[in-house]
Amino acid sequence: MNTDTNQEDEAPHSIYDYVIIGAGPSACGLLHGLLSHEQHHKYKHQSRTICILEAGSSQQQTSTTYAKDWPHTAFYTNQHNNNYISTPQTALNNRILDIPIGNGLGGTSNINACLLSTPNFSTDFSKWPKKYQDGMLIRSACEHLVSVTRKNGSVTDYKVCQKFMNVLGDENGSCDIQQQQQSVRLATASDGMRMNYFDSLVQPLLSTTSNDILTIRTKTIAERLLWDENDKEKRITGVVCKDQQSKQKYIISANKEVILCTGAIHSPVLLMRSGIGDESQLRKLDIHYNNKSYHNLPGVGKKLKDHLVIPRAFLTTSSQVDCCQSLHSNQKKWIMRWILQM
Repeated sequence: MNTDTNQEDEAPHSIYDYVIIGAGPSACGLLHGLLSHEQHHKYKHQSRTICILEAGSSQQQTSTTYAKDWPHTAFYTNQHNNNYISTPQTALNNRILDIPIGNGLGGTSNINACLLSTPNFSTDFSKWPKKYQDGMLIRSACEHLVSVTRKNGSVTDYKVCQKFMNVLGDENGSCDIQQQQQSVRLATASDGMRMNYFDSLVQPLLSTTSNDILTIRTKTIAERLLWDENDKEKRITGVVCKDQQSKQKYIISANKEVILCTGAIHSPVLLMRSGIGDESQLRKLDIHYNNKSYHNLPGVGKKLKDHLVIPRAFLTTSSQVDCCQSLHSNQKKWIMRWILQM
């Protein structure tokens, strides 16, 4: 894939201090921090400019509005879901799995089950860079996140005590999340309406944010990253974009940082499309940067670890187990079909 650099040289060019690619949960967290800092220090320094590039739409689809409808939202909606599938998985008897990935302002928080879970701060970050290993910085960030979402009315707490977790739902896809001796935080308002991370963390700050500071470009594809071939550190300086409606290409450059927040799949894809990755693989695919140059990082695009959503059915002779309620016929058929594939 040889890039048409002549077309790029003639493309319109805009410059910002920070360019954030993607508008999912991680991008919303960064944007919340940057905008909050601007508001707290707006009289002490010159304002920094920020540009958000998002491939999805700025409008929320009606079918994603209610948190209880998340199974349908995750697997059947189109506007906020890329609906990918995996290659055959050898560890799962070569099954091909659905991989729903959200887009639009809020990213996958537009289609997920709206659950907020707290990590194990003492062990989950042991392999992270040294300053994060004790979990204290992450704990502080999590506490701040919960505080902000509570203040903005986008978190509802449920405390229950049940022997099992019922995630089967009824025939309409509604689910009642119950977990033993644990508090489940639901990232929604009290009326059950979904509150994605953009609505929870960014939207409340926009009324007091100058239009000169923040630019949000939706329906915009980031095609490849720009970097200086003569720079030993290969610092990313900008991104080549394409407007999905006009099909026009343009270049967005960053004075300070280009921050990649396009998720576990799209981030390595964009890196590899930019000539950053396993050089032997990129050569086979004829993907390269200008003048056949590469930045050889063999780990890019590898070692992805995902988690499974596995339905569990229990047979019991006891009538005391609350969550073993009678299943609807379509649920029985779905569960049996899954079991028979094993």
